[in-house]
Amino acid sequence: MNFLNTTWYENDQTKVDRSFVQGRYAVETVVVGAGYAGLSLAKQLASHGREVIVLEANRIGGGASGRNGGFVNAGFAESLEAIYRRSGKATARELYARSRYGVQKVRNFVEALCPDAKHGEGCLTVSLFRNRELEDEQKMLAREFNHRVAAIGTKELRALLHTDRYTHAILDQESFQIDPYRFVTSLAAAVEASGAKVYENSRVISVNKASHGYQVCTPEAEISCQQLVMTSNVDHCRPDCRPYPPLQRAILPVSTYIAVTAPMTARSNPIATSHGVIDTRRAGNYYRVLPDNRILWGGQIKVGARLPSRLDAVMRRDMCSIYPELADCEFDFVWGGVMGYALHKMPLVGQYKNGIWYASAFGGHGINTATLAGEMVADAILKNDKSWQLFADFAPRWAGSFAGRLGVECSYRWMKIRDRMQAV
Repeated sequence: MNFLNTTWYENDQTKVDRSFVQGRYAVETVVVGAGYAGLSLAKQLASHGREVIVLEANRIGGGASGRNGGFVNAGFAESLEAIYRRSGKATARELYARSRYGVQKVRNFVEALCPDAKHGEGCLTVSLFRNRELEDEQKMLAREFNHRVAAIGTKELRALLHTDRYTHAILDQESFQIDPYRFVTSLAAAVEASGAKVYENSRVISVNKASHGYQVCTPEAEISCQQLVMTSNVDHCRPDCRPYPPLQRAILPVSTYIAVTAPMTARSNPIATSHGVIDTRRAGNYYRVLPDNRILWGGQIKVGARLPSRLDAVMRRDMCSIYPELADCEFDFVWGGVMGYALHKMPLVGQYKNGIWYASAFGGHGINTATLAGEMVADAILKNDKSWQLFADFAPRWAGSFAGRLGVECSYRWMKIRDRMQAV
């Protein structure tokens, strides 16, 4: 079994060797972080003739962008009702419309760059509770956001998912699933084909104001730039490198975990659909069938990067609580990944001051949101577009350091207790 050193996505795939940056450079834009946001931004800038260098502290696909569940869904980690209350009807509608556009943007990228990374179409949101939450959500999406999803009754649902734990579901046909590692590495290759430079193992150690912008330093290079964009996850820079301290203080590292079974026969697999599946619990699971008939099972949340003891047993217990017949199923891969979360559960997208931009905290938002945010910042740089201001009500705010982490951990544990109390 493979723990944390690799994922199913990376298995038997060729890795491109990108050396670290060395020497002195002068470019228009430096992007810190080679995830979806940084790469989509760099591609758009380079396609318009801008000189761009992308600096990745580790390797492309080694962080959240290459280790997630591969779900591409509209919406945000924060509920639409909460966004509505905080930002008003018009802004909430526009944010959701942008999120749906992000889904289509990723679809277009995948079709053009790596069509073999496409896995399944559609996403089922399933409920273990006997309430009207999904019915209300279906009506709200149609009424307020012009997004129509289909209601799935118990009989039809149990033909797709062979379990009696779920009561009902809604199906979003716009959603789809991909191999996230294949997508992010293909996007990096497209960025390079557009003329930008992408460097791995190039951690930023200092950023200083210069006469015509900023000087960004790594252990082996000095890069002068006019624009600096920070798109990395929770590993921005070293503690002594803080081009925008409020951003660093606003992000909590939150770990989630994924297990992948050995290949199964059609008869032994209780999941009879290529749709992705997400349950409505506050601390729920997400899963789907992979192209080689393995089951990818995701869930569990912990603040920090600590690996739970006996992670395989924890994930097996989750899976068997829904599908008891999988008790003897073997896991071939189990891994964890660290995401960046803001306390308000929305992405952090904006401008710190002239020449410094940020797009981060994409934990729980789906692949499309990070890709969309990169494009929004690129539009701001290229065309002075103001769409990034849609996130103005969700500015970086202090996450509370250790106390904040403890509070989130306690909140998560309480959510799990409430889920167990309300489940069927």
